[in-house]
Amino acid sequence: YPLVSAFHDAHQGKDGEVLGVSLDGPGAISEVRAYVAQKPFSFPIVVAEPETMARMFEHATEEPFTGTPTLNSFVQTGGTANLNAGGTATDVNLGGASGTLNLGGGTLSTSNYTQTAGAVAGSGALNVSGALIWSGGTIDTTGTLTTSGSSAISATDTLNGAWANNGAANITGGALAINALTNTATLTLSGGTHALNGPTSGAGAIDFSGATVTVGGT
Repeated sequence: YPLVSAFHDAHQGKDGEVLGVSLDGPGAISEVRAYVAQKPFSFPIVVAEPETMARMFEHATEEPFTGTPTLNSFVQTGGTANLNAGGTATDVNLGGASGTLNLGGGTLSTSNYTQTAGAVAGSGALNVSGALIWSGGTIDTTGTLTTSGSSAISATDTLNGAWANNGAANITGGALAINALTNTATLTLSGGTHALNGPTSGAGAIDFSGATVTVGGT
């Protein structure tokens, strides 16, 4: 985990640090120590019982613990972070023009997502169950973006993957090109110039008032 170690080294004692948790339980502490000794970890590792960790996680986040890898909080303001197996987070905050979140595969599920700059790349999916605030940067993953809470969008981008909106989404500005949309709730385009280029499905309502929208290139 060189990127995680680098983050820990750069931020420890200032504005962030990393604590790794092994869920193999105290009975496997010798095996955990042997594994850690073979890896260039710079952050501490603790050992916990899965049931205890799940209770603590759910108490702290008010979200179910669905397994590993799991991130309690993720803040990216520069460099590239690779999440090749997906994972679970409470809050994801992507900002800084040089920040890149690479979803190499799987699904990154988060309660809340904020992006003011930077880029999301790769082939993985992004699932936001709560609030999505997207005011800058790009989401260029070819996986599906799924939003189930309230979404406030004012970014300029072309979504390479599909967008499945199951919540109340409001596009207030920017220029968004949507290649494939499934809308089961409410999508309001109240500002900006946007394009619905691909297939649109779902029984939800779409309100175009206040925005310039082209559908299927027309």
